[in-house]
Amino acid sequence: MHLNVLILDDSSAMLNTLDSILTSHGYRVESYSDCEACWQRLVAAVNGRMSVPDLLLLDLNMPGLDGLMFLGRIRAQECLARMAVLVLLAKADAGTCTCALGAGANDYLTKPVDLSELLERVAILSARQKGRASAVRIKQMQ
Repeated sequence: MHLNVLILDDSSAMLNTLDSILTSHGYRVESYSDCEACWQRLVAAVNGRMSVPDLLLLDLNMPGLDGLMFLGRIRAQECLARMAVLVLLAKADAGTCTCALGAGANDYLTKPVDLSELLERVAILSARQKGRASAVRIKQMQ
């Protein structure tokens, strides 16, 4: 079973591309073009009205609330802290990568995104999420 993926990117072309490739590989995808709409979706998960997504693909260069600040909001919520975050960077300079990873990103990709690399990174993060979910279930049974 594939996981639930949220995508937050202000580029409709990028959203369409990422949504299409992930959906075609069996992932359940929700796409958002602005931080506030995506945040409301995550608040619904925090409040138990929706499930917590397994993975967020997050563009760091968002208008208004930037991606790093958005990531900080996510990591401040206990129930969202385990959600994997793959950050999308316009350019992979060492400072931006360090900031993203330090803020809680699990991994990053640079734009334009190589689709085979995207699928590989998503699969790796998905496997980690499945492993965490199994560990939690085992711990709860003990």
